[in-house]
Amino acid sequence: MSASSLVFPGHPELPLLQGWYPEGGDQLAQAWSDSGGAGMLRLPAFPDPEELRQRLRKFRQRTSGSFGLDIRGVLGPLRESLDVALQEGATFLLQG
Repeated sequence: MSASSLVFPGHPELPLLQGWYPEGGDQLAQAWSDSGGAGMLRLPAFPDPEELRQRLRKFRQRTSGSFGLDIRGVLGPLRESLDVALQEGATFLLQG
């Protein structure tokens, strides 16, 4: 697990927690986002765009902070998932 920061032009740095995806990882990302960091949701290896849409809507309703997707390890089609992320308000993508 590592902590770093994201920098968006014209905005302060956002702390980012990376590399740990426990059961309930979305709740951890929400708490991180609510505390002023960047909430990061991990995309599964074979993403289902409709499932992702529901997950992002639920997440966005619960937080007013920044959030994005970790796309590392995706093996299936990615384009439709990226379109969903954009439509549902994800503020960043991370691929490491």
